[in-house]
Formats: sequence, C-alpha cells, structure tokens
Amino acid sequence: MTYHSTLQSAQALVGLMERVRKEHQLLPYTPSPKQDVVSIKDTLLIDTSSDTPPYLNRIYDRQAFLTRLKTFSVLYIQSHRPVSAMTCAKHGWHSTRTVDTDSGIMCLLACSDCTGTMAVVDLSLHNPKDPRVQTIKAKYEAGLYTLHTQECFWRLSRCDDSINRFPISSFKQARVYLQHQSKRLCESQHPLPALVHPLTRDRVEALQEVCRHESPSSSMDSYLLPLFGWCLEEVVSAGVSSHSIICNDCFHRHFLDAMEGELSFDLVQSHRTHCPWIHGQEALIQWHATESNSLYSLYNTKTPLSGYQWMILFITKEHRLLLQSLVSDRTIIEYARQQKALLHKRLEGEAKEILRSARSVETDTC
Repeated sequence: MTYHSTLQSAQALVGLMERVRKEHQLLPYTPSPKQDVVSIKDTLLIDTSSDTPPYLNRIYDRQAFLTRLKTFSVLYIQSHRPVSAMTCAKHGWHSTRTVDTDSGIMCLLACSDCTGTMAVVDLSLHNPKDPRVQTIKAKYEAGLYTLHTQECFWRLSRCDDSINRFPISSFKQARVYLQHQSKRLCESQHPLPALVHPLTRDRVEALQEVCRHESPSSSMDSYLLPLFGWCLEEVVSAGVSSHSIICNDCFHRHFLDAMEGELSFDLVQSHRTHCPWIHGQEALIQWHATESNSLYSLYNTKTPLSGYQWMILFITKEHRLLLQSLVSDRTIIEYARQQKALLHKRLEGEAKEILRSARSVETDTC
C-alpha cells in the first residue's frame, strides 16, 4: 500500500468518525496524554504537499497557535480561570478584551474563523474543590467546542497536544540559537541583575569554557539568558525604543530598564507555568538512541526533560567535544614538536658529515 492510498484511507476513516460523532452530538475525539503523538506530528509536518489535508495543517500550525496564545494577558494567565489560556488557544480562541464585573474581571474571547464568543469568569475567590466550581469548569470545557458555530473548523477539532512542544530539536539548532542570541545580548551592553539559575559549579565552569571558545568577547550572562529561553527584543512605543528580554514560547516579557532596580532575576521561575522551557510534560523532548546515554543519566529522574535541561545537556556535550578537540590539538602539537626535533637532529648529523668529508679532502690535497 502506497503512502497516498494509506493517507486517503485514513482521511476517509477520520471523516466517518467525525460524521458519526456529529450525528450523535458527541464531543470530538481527543488523544490521551500518554499517546505518543510526537512522531506522528513530525511525519505530518515533513509532508507539505498538496495531498496533505488542510485540517491537519491547522491542527499542527504552531505559529497560528502561538499568535492566539500571545493575545492572553498576564491578568488572565495569573488568575484562576475555568479554562487555561493554552487550552483556549488550542481550541481556536483568542483574547479580545477584559470587562469589570461585580464578580471580578471577565475576559472576552473570540474565534477568528466564526462569530463564536466566550466570556471567561475569574474563579480566584472561590474554593477550587467546591462542586459548583467543578460544574462551571465542565461547562466551559464543553464550551470550548460548542460555542463555535456549526460550520466552524474548531467545533469538531483542536490543536494536537504536541503544538506547544520545545521548539529546538537538534544540537545544531541549539548551537545556532545560542550564538545568535548571545551576540545580540552582548551588543546591547545593557546592565543586568544577578541571574539566578540551577547550574552546579561544574556546569558553570563548562559553560564558561564553551563561551570563551565560541566568543572570547561574550559575557557569561549573554549565554545564560538564551540557555534558559530568554531572548533580547527591541520594543518601540511612541517613537521611543526600549529593550526587553522575552520568552518566545510563553511570552513572558521583562523590560531591561525596569530590571535595573532588581537585585536578581530567576531564569527558571520567571517563565510561565505552561512554558516548555521549564515544563517537561509540555516540552515532549524525545531522547534518541543515537545520543549518549551518559548525558541523559546526568538527570537521575524518570520525569520528562524540560527545555532548559535539554539545553544543559547540549552544553555538556559541547564541553566534552571541546576538551577532546583540545587534547587532539595538544597531541598534534606534541607530534609536530617531536618531528621538528628529529629533523633538526638529522640535519645536524648531515652537516657534521659534510664538514668531516670536506676536512678529509683538504688533508688529501695537502
């Protein structure tokens, strides 16, 4: 069976399932969190031909998902809502505005594909274990689908759970990312508060050596920030330019001017809770068999790796390669030194032989 015939059969099966669920007014099928969807997602993203169903592209459209997620304010994310910002973005909802009510600040959501709207209440003042709160949550979870119009794509679909996975998938990408972001941070020359991180002394020394090798003029902080997912961004408001550091996966932003009065900045805790840089369940990092098992064993845990933990493994590997390279360079230099000494000794011997022969000729002539 060819790829295209298999894909057509799968499309027909998915269509049949959707029709049956719609006829019987059932909610769409959603995969179990334990299901391994990462390899499926990777395969589908690789195939960008016209044969790929449009709905699959939308389910795995990370940029569109992040665009929706970015609309949710800190007010929404940090308060107790019946549905999280990430869940809403996965279901096609984006935030439009907030409204003050007697029961708190209500956030209004909308769908760009239909006329559907949703008003999300704040449950921060209520006990999460209250049965009434659980009932409200259940209604909102159902509303993620039902509040879309009948014709809307999102009424029967949602983004795959892997949509929020860690964005860097190879050590090569990690190297390019670190070099680019550290260069930008170095060029800004903006003072930073003390950076708080979970690195051990050995890891710090390894990072310092890698930093000195890659860019002798770079500061340690310019590598630490991107290592934990923080990038430099210029913001222009009312003609005035200012710089901030931002995570492009959870959109938590910190303006550098405002940070001047702060004593420290926690590189891990400053991310939002759903961020794949700190959340292993969201990162969905696959550890391939081709990678060194000894690197993975640096974390004596069965929990999934978060993004920053994976980046630390990258630095560890880079440091090992650097040490191997230095040892190799020393070996080459030592070999060259030995060869030079041997050549010098040989030339010295030949010169003495020539002088001895010359003297012998002079003696015979006399």
